[in-house]
Amino acid sequence: MGWANVASSDLEFAEYYLTHNDLANAKLSLAHATTLAPKYLDEFVIGELEYLKGKLAIALKNYPEAIAYL
Repeated sequence: MGWANVASSDLEFAEYYLTHNDLANAKLSLAHATTLAPKYLDEFVIGELEYLKGKLAIALKNYPEAIAYL
């Protein structure tokens, strides 16, 4: 499995965790995907990463940060 697949899986996990209100694991998955993103992900998937970061910020009630991502 390539690193791009690992990063994409991290995004899927993050979305799952957000849906189930497991914010700590969502944050970990997004942090790992963020580390891999610049080297292994294309612009479309990076857009998904940024969107999920915004959803996490909203869930954490960090609205100023959410605005930057959404």
